[in-house]
Formats: sequence, C-alpha cells, structure tokens
Amino acid sequence: MRQKPRLLLLDAGAVIGAFACGGWEALCDAYHIVVPATVIGEARYYLDPGGNQQTIDLEPYIASGRIEVYEASAVELALTISTLHPTIRDRIHAGELEALTYLRLQVDKEGIAFISTDGVAIQVTHAFDAADCALSLDAVLRKCGIT
Repeated sequence: MRQKPRLLLLDAGAVIGAFACGGWEALCDAYHIVVPATVIGEARYYLDPGGNQQTIDLEPYIASGRIEVYEASAVELALTISTLHPTIRDRIHAGELEALTYLRLQVDKEGIAFISTDGVAIQVTHAFDAADCALSLDAVLRKCGIT
C-alpha cells in the first residue's frame, strides 16, 4: 500500500479554510494530516456560505487516526525559536512555532506539504531547508479536486 504524503497544517486558518470550502474530507483521504496540538485548540468553528457558524470537531479524526496531533516539547520549541532571526521571533504564533518545530526535526522532508496562511511562517521554512515544502491551501485542495 502506498504511503500518503504528509500534510502539515500549521495554523488554524488552514484548518478553518479547509472546512469552510468543504475540502477537509478530501484532504484527510489524500494526505496523512499532521496538526500541531496548539492548533487543535484554536480551530473551533468556521462560517458556512450562508454566514452561519459551524463547529469544527477534530476529536473524531484524532480518535480514528485520520489526523495526527504533534506536540512539541518545551526544549524543542526553544531550539526552534533560537534558530530564528530576532525580528521574526515575535511574529511567529504558537501553532506556527509548533509546526515549524515538527518541520525542523524531520530529517527527510521529501513528501511533506507545509500549509500556512501566514507569510512569515512560510519565510521561516527557508531556515530549515524546507522552502520546497511550502504550498498554499488552494494548491493542495486543487490536487484533491476541490476548486
């Protein structure tokens, strides 16, 4: 059986965007989804096309193994932040830092798609020789047939 490529959703905006456009299930089918623990607590709802608030419940996806939750240790987070330029450190949010830590720790980055709605987080991928991993949510959804 062919292993799914890893899709690292690093911020709540990417998770919310995938639910809002109806692409979440397609992403789960096509990718091994990794979501930072911090983001799990941030992605709580989205607005449907009618403007109604819809709840995001990631717990069933976690329980069934459809998504993997990554939780970095304090030491790992500190090492990641220490590698960043001082002007960038204050601009990285907790969920992004946790995702960047995951990316930093991967020896083999081939097959990882790193999704963010934040330009600073995308810039930081260069610090970990992972700029080729950075993709837009739109591009990944198109690969899944969601436009």
